[in-house]
This record gives sequence, C-alpha cells and structure tokens, in this order.
Amino acid sequence: MNTFVSQGNIETMRSSERLAIAAAAISFFISTLDLGIVNVALPQLTRSLHIGASLATWTVSAYAVALSVTILPFGRLGDRFGIVRVSVAGFALFALFSIGCTLAPTIGILITFRALTGIAAAMLQGTAASFVSRYVRGSRRGQAFGWVSAVLSLGAVLGPSIGGFVVTFASWRWIFLAVVPFAVAGLVAAGMLRDVPSVAQNDLEAAAERPKGIARAVPFVVAGALGATFIAVFVGSPFELTREAHLPAWEVGLIMLATPLGAAIAARLAGALVQRGLGVASMLAGLAVDGVAALALLATPATSLGLFAALLFAFGIGSGAMQTPAIALSLAAFPARQQSTAGALQRFVQNLTIAGSAALSGVFIDRGGTASVWIFTAGVAFGTILIVAALTSLARRGTPSPAIVR
Repeated sequence: MNTFVSQGNIETMRSSERLAIAAAAISFFISTLDLGIVNVALPQLTRSLHIGASLATWTVSAYAVALSVTILPFGRLGDRFGIVRVSVAGFALFALFSIGCTLAPTIGILITFRALTGIAAAMLQGTAASFVSRYVRGSRRGQAFGWVSAVLSLGAVLGPSIGGFVVTFASWRWIFLAVVPFAVAGLVAAGMLRDVPSVAQNDLEAAAERPKGIARAVPFVVAGALGATFIAVFVGSPFELTREAHLPAWEVGLIMLATPLGAAIAARLAGALVQRGLGVASMLAGLAVDGVAALALLATPATSLGLFAALLFAFGIGSGAMQTPAIALSLAAFPARQQSTAGALQRFVQNLTIAGSAALSGVFIDRGGTASVWIFTAGVAFGTILIVAALTSLARRGTPSPAIVR
C-alpha cells in the first residue's frame, strides 16, 4: 500500500527530502571546506605562534589523517545506529571543536583540536550520501545527487579563497569560526529528520542503473581517479599562474574558481544522466574531458589567462560529470542496509588518492615542473577509462551475479 497518498503526506515527504539534501550538502561542504581553508593561513600562523612551517602544516595533516582513518567506522555506525544520530553528533562536535581551534593558546592544543575536528568531519562524510538514498525517492534522487555533488565541488576549492579573505582582514583564528554557522545550519536540518529504515528493496531494484558483479568497483575506481587528478587544480594551476604569469594570490584564486564553477554545472546535469541509466557513460565522458583538458593545459602558457581559465572550466566540467555518478553508483552497488558504509568507502578512496597525489606533486614539480603534473593527470584520466571499460566488459561477459539486495 502506498503510504504517500494524501496531499499532506506528499508535502511532508517533500519537506523531508529538502532537509535531507541540505544535511548532505552541508556535510560535504564544511568538511571539504575545512580541509583547505587553513592552508593560506599557515604563514600568519607561524608568525603568531612562533613556530616553524613544518610544525604549522600539522594543522592540515592532523585533520586529513583523522578524517581518513575514522570515516569507514562512522559509516558503519551510521548503518547500525542511524545516520541522523551520527550526523547530528558530527555537526555539534564540528562546531565545538572549531571553536576550540579558535581559542587554542598553543600549537599543540591547536593540532589536537584539528584532529578532533577531522573526526567530526568523518562523522559527516561517512553519513552524507546516504541521506539522499534514504530520504529521496524516484526521479528526484538523481537530481538530489547532482545538487550535493555541486556543493561538494564548491567546498573543495572555496576553502583557500575564503581562508585568504579572512586572514587578509582578520586574525587566523577567525577562519575556524567561519564554518561554525554552516555547522549549526546542518545541525538544524539533520535534527529535524527522523531516522528511517533503509530504502525499500523494490526502490533499489527499480533504479535505472545498478552496478553488479565486478562492475561494482567502477564508481570507486573513478572516485580514486577524481582524487588523483585534483592536483591539477590544487597544485599545478597555482604554481604555473604564480611562476609564469606572476599573478598575486588573489588573482590566482579568482582564476581557479573556474574549476568549481564548471564542476557545479556538470554535477547538476550528471544527476539527470544517472537517473536515465547513463552514469557510467557520464563518468567516461568526464574522464575524457579531463584528459584532453590536461593535455591542452600542458600546451597552453599561463600568460594566456583567458584560455587557461577556459581550460580550467573544462576540467571542472569533466570532474563534475564524474562526481555525481561516482557517489550515486557507489551507493547503488551496495545493499540497502549498507548505504552509509558505501558512501564512507567512496569518500575514503577519494580522500586517500587526494593525499597520495598531493604527496607526489612536490616531486613532480621539482623534477619536471608543472608539465609533469598535466602529464600525470592526463595519464590517470585515460588510464582510468581503460580500467572502467575493462571492468564493464568483464561484468557483461561474466556469469549473472546474485541480487545485491537480499
């Protein structure tokens, strides 16, 4: 029997969908924003606390390591005890620990609170995607994943921009308070929801696209490629624009906004493609666009600012075309009772490859300049296309796999 018959129930369902999308989007936004917002404040931090740069960078590393290490356990806890409970606790602790960072009198205490904030971020990222799979149904789900992916893309790159603005006009301590209002908004959105059972079995089985067999690895492979190619934006672009075009930091940040803008647009469009069963096609197209854009950036001088920005925009288009289906299909590949675990695993893979490629970026630039970054990015993109094609082909030729949802 359909439980959403009356107009009142329809309105309630739509209200819960909006709240769930808001909770998911804010979770991704503040947890990715906080990862990059501190970077631009490191010089001011070293002067204020009278410490060296190597110690100051632990304010970034402690957050990233704590997030990566604890995200999978919190995804599992979300499946077991309810994503609303875990998410509400995550938002509350995120705000509390951010205030602790603001008030920290020494670098040791600051690093401790940054690690604790990373754990709170893991609570948010570990449950964020499953808000959409649990509360949003039917044709609106692909659109919802598009919105969430768009906000995720913006948070990843807006961190340095917001951080730069704050430290220009105020102390470094204020950058941690900048995320508190967002955490409070997320707390309100998640707190207004009730934990519900996993989406119905027939709802998952009716999905337009549901990876089976070895093809279930495809969205996680693409998530890894997304993380690995992020260095093109976070490392290659700033170095090239600073060293070759001799631009000040604020202009570099302005040009780099072309990438999240392209990603936000493409992520929204990719949501419709996922709903029509074209998620894998969207990811393959995104990989191809990123590979071509990276090769074009290799041949484009940074002094050609208009063309350089256009190529960064194209790179964002490719990334956005991958992000939405990578999130949606990773959840669709798992049983309904393991949605939070699936979302956490997807983010774990992407965070891990971001950390790994960031560690390699210094070696690339020191030995081969920014050209090596573009070559690496193109290699990852085109190599991943071959891997996805191989996995998809094997899945089609293999024996039928058991139903995912039992």
